[in-house]
Amino acid sequence: MTGNFFKGKKVLVTGHTGFKGTWLSLMLENLGAIVYGYALEGSEATPFFAEASPKIEKGCMGLIQDRKKVYDFVTVAKPEIGIHLASHSTLNKGAEITDYIFDSNVTGVVNLLEAVR
Repeated sequence: MTGNFFKGKKVLVTGHTGFKGTWLSLMLENLGAIVYGYALEGSEATPFFAEASPKIEKGCMGLIQDRKKVYDFVTVAKPEIGIHLASHSTLNKGAEITDYIFDSNVTGVVNLLEAVR
């Protein structure tokens, strides 16, 4: 990634405290983007995110399933670009928490799309 495409642009990264979200936030920061983050409550304390400490202009901690919270944050951030990484994945407990996974992954996408619309 070269050039100035991201320079000065507001970018919303959902799941910004996860492994990939942290790296993406650092890369966007390095490219001059203004990074806004939305992630699961408590995930800001993960060792990798805390150690890497990307510069987040404004962050919001909450469930991606919370339509009002997602909408309110997107309204405040007014991102020009959105990158959605917030999701739940599991290999060993999927059958036990199917409703939660569906709600997180499908409803979360719908909430984000409704907010940016």
